[in-house]
Amino acid sequence: WNFSNDVGECLKWNRGAKRLVESLGAKHMIPRVTMNLNTASYWNEPLQAKIESLKETHRELVMVGDKDNLLLNGVHFVRRSLLCGRNLLTAERECAALLNEIHQLRQMNGLLPMISNHLSILKLIGSNYD
Repeated sequence: WNFSNDVGECLKWNRGAKRLVESLGAKHMIPRVTMNLNTASYWNEPLQAKIESLKETHRELVMVGDKDNLLLNGVHFVRRSLLCGRNLLTAERECAALLNEIHQLRQMNGLLPMISNHLSILKLIGSNYD
């Protein structure tokens, strides 16, 4: 199957994977599978539907130490927040906190997309980037 051509099938497989890891008690895998499900839902559900799940998944990824997916989840969270009209001041604080967290974790490959998100937010609120 080519999941890129069938979002419904992709979501079905991701939901099945989530049920499987939950039933197996694989707590370290649940956040990763949830992040995949949240990402795949872009094309099939309202953008705001997964904001809280992305926030919760962030906390879970931190708890299991999954740095790579933490970055992806953070970028998706900030971008989705902007697209669904989240308050810009709230989005700026959240983005700045994620940017700081990425820097502290020494995940430099995640800095550029997050800096881009942060600069976009700062421009939208009329900041002079101080």
